[in-house]
Amino acid sequence: MPSPGFIPKKSIRVGFPWHHLPPLLQKVLQEVGAVVQSPVELAFASALGVLSIACQGSRRVKVPIGYTCNIGVYLLTIAGSGVRKSST
Repeated sequence: MPSPGFIPKKSIRVGFPWHHLPPLLQKVLQEVGAVVQSPVELAFASALGVLSIACQGSRRVKVPIGYTCNIGVYLLTIAGSGVRKSST
């Protein structure tokens, strides 16, 4: 099993799926990317975390084994040095 820092040379970079986002979120992410000078994918990960926290207390999900829990996401950002992770 490769170490967490290993990124295969044959990995495929797919374009960011802008068409799936609401127009307001598209504008916000473009502005954040321009101001902070970070990749839009990092800005999206940060925005997704904020949106998840904002919705977490208002929605619950029933899990297949019978109990309910709050919704939420776990995010892990992996990027090289100098990609502006701290500023995003």
